[in-house]
Amino acid sequence: MAEGSDALQGCIQRAVVAYRDRFGAEPGWVGWGPGRVNIIGEHTDYNRGLAMPAAIDRWVVVAMSWRDDGRLVLRSEDYDDQVDLAPGWSLAAGAPSWQRFAVGCVAEWAALHPMARGLQAAVAGNVPLGAGLSSSAAVEMAWLNALRAASGCEASDLELAKLGQRVEHHHLGLASGLLDQLASQLSRPGRLMVLDFATLAHRYTPAQLPGWSWVVVDSGVRRELSVSAYRDRVAECAAGLEAARRLDAQLEGFEGLRSEHLDGIRDLGLVVPAQRLEHVLAENQRVLAMERAICGGDVREAGRLLLSSHASLRDLYQVSCPELDILVQLCMGRDVCAGARMVGGGFGGCVLALVRDSFASKLGDSLAPEYASSYPHPLRSWRIRLVGGAGASQMSA
Repeated sequence: MAEGSDALQGCIQRAVVAYRDRFGAEPGWVGWGPGRVNIIGEHTDYNRGLAMPAAIDRWVVVAMSWRDDGRLVLRSEDYDDQVDLAPGWSLAAGAPSWQRFAVGCVAEWAALHPMARGLQAAVAGNVPLGAGLSSSAAVEMAWLNALRAASGCEASDLELAKLGQRVEHHHLGLASGLLDQLASQLSRPGRLMVLDFATLAHRYTPAQLPGWSWVVVDSGVRRELSVSAYRDRVAECAAGLEAARRLDAQLEGFEGLRSEHLDGIRDLGLVVPAQRLEHVLAENQRVLAMERAICGGDVREAGRLLLSSHASLRDLYQVSCPELDILVQLCMGRDVCAGARMVGGGFGGCVLALVRDSFASKLGDSLAPEYASSYPHPLRSWRIRLVGGAGASQMSA
């Protein structure tokens, strides 16, 4: 089974046990999706830019089987909750997000690949919820890989990623890009991806800087990505692009934007859209520079790029928060840390730090006392391992 790691096997076992306890039988299939970290390239995917993500050793697992009565019966081990839906699978108004993700995945799959039966499933995982490590895409890819395997369908990996995006658009009201789904689905062990969202082309690049580790520090702040704030950023970037197109009839899309377009947008009084797009243009260049730095073993430059990205997300895109800002400051107060930045959509979640191997397991404990003096949230950290993408397996005939 993919990866073969103890951590993934542990998640699979949790889901299988939860399924067995709920339904008194063995599941027919399991699907798994990893969380992801984005080394650099934040809020660029829906702006047709560049990003550098990788899947990490945290997973969500779906254990499922078909039902002949058309019902959809679901159990979430992590939320200690369940739902039983009659054919038609209509959720109650205000249903919790885990239910909307699960039912959304089944509904979007069935819209393209009609299902004659219902199904029952249990879901379990260890991706930290709301931490900016894309537990949502892990859920989506786990579900969609399980459905692909159980249906015997030859849907492509790209189709699965786009279906995951449709779940967020249609069932969560979040106009997200494809970064998280593609990273969860397409990653390779020990490699980073460089993704171009204008073309959806991608390539794989080395991930390691010898003697240094990627460490995630969880701020403990659990602010679900604000739908209204996210929509605002999408709309502001679109408004900036539209203004630039009025000034330059040859400009077709985000990928053609240049710094001189930003000057024109500012001249029109659109200061905030210009700020958002200034971040996007600079972040795209940071992705390419980070690839060069990692391939060239330039730790100092990699650290500088992380800090530059954080400053841009804080000041231009305005999606950071005080807890993330102070964690970056605290990390940089230690000479064992080359650089750090917030990761994910923002407004809470995690900081990614580039830390000397000898200190990687100690970073969280080192930061905790100073962090606790300002904020009451529990602090966790862990060194991440880069793993392969989502998959599925038949458990029984």
